[in-house]
Amino acid sequence: MDEQLVRRYLADALCDALFRLPGPSRLSDIMGALPPTMRMSDAAAQELMGADPRFAPCETRWDLRHRQDLSERPLGGALELIVQAYGRPVPEPLLLTELCLSKQGDPEEFRTLLARLLEGNRNVGFDGQYYYLTRWLVNTSATEEQRLLYLNGLHNDEAFLKAQKKLLAPGLKGRTPLDTAEAVLKAYGGGLDNRGLGLVLWCHHGDRFDAATVLSAMLADERFVALSGPQWLGAGQARTLEKAAGKLRGEPTEQSEAVDLNALLQTAPAQRLRLNDEELRAVLHLVGSSRQPVTVDEILRDVLKLRPKQRNFGPAAYALEELLNSDLRLARVQRGQYLPRQNVPAWVRSVPGSLIPEALTVGPREVSPDVVLQPDELEADLREQVRSPFYEDQGEPDVALGEESADSTQMAIAHHHYRLGTAKLRLCDRRLFNVPAPVAMVWFQSPDETLFPVWVNTETRLLYGLLPWYREWLHPTGSLLTIRRLPARVGAFALEYNGETDPGTYIGRERFAQVLDLGERLRRRRAFRLETITELLGQSEKGLPFDQLWAQVNLIVRSTRLQVASILSHYPQFSLAGGRWMLTDGQ
Repeated sequence: MDEQLVRRYLADALCDALFRLPGPSRLSDIMGALPPTMRMSDAAAQELMGADPRFAPCETRWDLRHRQDLSERPLGGALELIVQAYGRPVPEPLLLTELCLSKQGDPEEFRTLLARLLEGNRNVGFDGQYYYLTRWLVNTSATEEQRLLYLNGLHNDEAFLKAQKKLLAPGLKGRTPLDTAEAVLKAYGGGLDNRGLGLVLWCHHGDRFDAATVLSAMLADERFVALSGPQWLGAGQARTLEKAAGKLRGEPTEQSEAVDLNALLQTAPAQRLRLNDEELRAVLHLVGSSRQPVTVDEILRDVLKLRPKQRNFGPAAYALEELLNSDLRLARVQRGQYLPRQNVPAWVRSVPGSLIPEALTVGPREVSPDVVLQPDELEADLREQVRSPFYEDQGEPDVALGEESADSTQMAIAHHHYRLGTAKLRLCDRRLFNVPAPVAMVWFQSPDETLFPVWVNTETRLLYGLLPWYREWLHPTGSLLTIRRLPARVGAFALEYNGETDPGTYIGRERFAQVLDLGERLRRRRAFRLETITELLGQSEKGLPFDQLWAQVNLIVRSTRLQVASILSHYPQFSLAGGRWMLTDGQ
């Protein structure tokens, strides 16, 4: 296997890992964001990133080079810059997360803005899942072969020109363009540029070939693997590539033994230490430019070059803690861990608008049929359900206190949180996510043992930054997560998910599509909440439990449990039988 192809494969993995981190990151954090099978030695990682223009060294850390200019670009320019930096079609969650780091807006707002932008943008395409540069698609506007090769940047590609005749052999043509692509990649034997592959497929299939359609189909097909360029490999070639990459990665570097900063900083050392001016400048520059929390331990090791067994380690740790704790520009995430207040992403500081329940229009019946009752006015069966601590969500009034645990919690992810990559910090979760700062960053470990950062805001009472993970692992509504504290790492939590769903709020795929379709029709005519509930129950012969009805209403319009319960209690056409709400015949 060609070594340059192997290096590109590994550099792509490092790029993907950094896209999941909020800014300049230590090598240990980059390794943690890689799947365990892709982790490598620090020397191999630094050599790969140093040779790739997508990466930028930042003193003791590494970042993606495009982030230096992202905040200054208009949205269209930022979009192109991100896609170019990724080097291949970008999954929507990664792109939205990247925009949220540097610009005002949340994922839902950016979805709307990007949809409008792409209506008149010829440079970027979107297939519903991936953003891509249109110049990556084959250009078939010429009639002469040499002109075709020139338009697609293939006129100087010696490997492609040498293999061109073989790739156009009639025997490689399959029933569909994707079948042909599989045969062509196998015959080519290496990474084939997307435009080169597109040209070959167009020659084989003519009018049956559409470049954008085939690109989308290949991204969803397990027979193909995309590398930056973008280039394609067949699945068999990718397995060979993975074996070759193992030799180049080397053995993962062992991480330094963790230091218990809480214990170290509890008492002042007998010997006090003063940092000199050069050390002060280096420390404050590192912390001030960071987009994620910096620990005293990291500064000791990477800036002051001190190790735990050295005599000055303890005194230096205490001096750093005093220095950083007295700096009003920094937020103390927890003891020994600090973050510049100005570097917290804007969207992490507020509640996204699409999470806020839409207020009901309440008035005379001729104005609006919707009503909101007080909890004690509800039917007896609904009074406790509307106060459920498990289903506490944004805007829910008078939630009951649930049992709090300092070790673990379970939560069902509703669709509005799934779309934003957020989760509600409920009253029953307070002990688990016990952070001293209003906004803090913690680490989540996914089931495949990769680590990624999540923001905790104790004022908005939300978790932010879960969008890429949600899209990779979860069903769009009702997935049941378990979150456990990791005792070996301060501020870290394990995400446990095995496909389990919450019986109350899970909506199957077929019904999910039906409800979304109903929602489009109801929104066009600006339906009242009463109409929404009536339509949903009218489509269910056996009725719906309250939790399921609330979940389906929320697919159509953000609603509190009290809003739904008020309408069920007020109108006689709704009745409860066997734990399920029914629409009375004839209504």
